[in-house]
Amino acid sequence: MALSEGAQPSLLDLLREFREHIYTLCLWDQQPDLTAHRRRPYEPPITRVSKATRDEALPLYYEAFTMTVQTNVKCDSHGNIWLRTKRWHRSLPSVKVSWLRSMRLRFGFVERYFGEPVTMEFTIRLSKRDNGFTIEHSFGAGWFSDVHRTGDPAACEKEVLVLKNHLTSGLTKYIDEGGIGKLQAADIDRLVDVDPAAFD
Repeated sequence: MALSEGAQPSLLDLLREFREHIYTLCLWDQQPDLTAHRRRPYEPPITRVSKATRDEALPLYYEAFTMTVQTNVKCDSHGNIWLRTKRWHRSLPSVKVSWLRSMRLRFGFVERYFGEPVTMEFTIRLSKRDNGFTIEHSFGAGWFSDVHRTGDPAACEKEVLVLKNHLTSGLTKYIDEGGIGKLQAADIDRLVDVDPAAFD
């Protein structure tokens, strides 16, 4: 686009691919912990400059953001098991949920199933390119490095397998029903609502 003499160039005069590169640099510069530590989205200043920049930058922000949802697996003195989830994701507008490409689902076994309370983390990445997903599993920070830890990691294998199978089934159903880019809060609910009886 040619500018008239004396006109001041603006961000919106650049090609879209250049603008998106600038947005990405601004997002990471403002939030180096975008996927590492922040659990809830905090939309950075670049998304509040104007409606035009917001419309272009906001999807990039949510695609880079890793949303964390915590589910606690509890049991009572009679051995009955139930789940308790912090469902803050329901407060996000549906269009913002649909932009998400990365989730960290944390299942905390808060009763002492394994000699120590254990948090199992599953990081899910949705790929629009191949309409698929990957699941990476880890244990919550600190458990394996704690020299006073009791319990054996092998004792968690059943729970890890139950959760992996549940997540794989839920993600496959989500993709079959709508495909990447159609994620809604109800889909996230299905992922965290594992059947407590499966842990018996």
